Amino acid sequence: MSEDEKKETNESSDSSIYYILGGVVLVAAVAGFFLLRPKESKVQQTTTPVVQGPVVTPTPAPITKLACEKQYYNPMTGLGKYYLSLEGVDTIAAGDITCDYSFIVKDKVVATATAIGQLREEPSRGGSVFKCQTNPAVELAKGVATKVTVKVTNPKNESVECSQNFIFP
Repeated sequence: MSEDEKKETNESSDSSIYYILGGVVLVAAVAGFFLLRPKESKVQQTTTPVVQGPVVTPTPAPITKLACEKQYYNPMTGLGKYYLSLEGVDTIAAGDITCDYSFIVKDKVVATATAIGQLREEPSRGGSVFKCQTNPAVELAKGVATKVTVKVTNPKNESVECSQNFIFP
């Protein structure tokens, strides 16, 4: 190979490196443009002000019989024990309500508890309200589907049964 041919080969390989580097810079610039451009918001902005009115809370229904309204629990942090509560209503004006709790896992009763609640008159609803809460807290398995059934009995010996499924954290 002559010296002129070697010179041409070196020049062509140098220029191909410049072409490759130029292509990489061009691709990086285009990608940067698309990635860094401002995004359009898909949420339409309204120019009319939103007027906040008074918050309307639903009026509780009139009390017509012994019934459960709300069932919930409060965990004792880190202990695997839970306070179970039940709120309900009755037509009787005063007295004690007995709540017998049964905790059922896979059709087997794993624990029971009894709580006493006081009837408190609620004239606006035409009856009384009560709340039963287990005390002491009940130890139950975490992460297991548990059916909590409560038999509520009033001073007239009338009763109603309520149940709710929980998975305790």
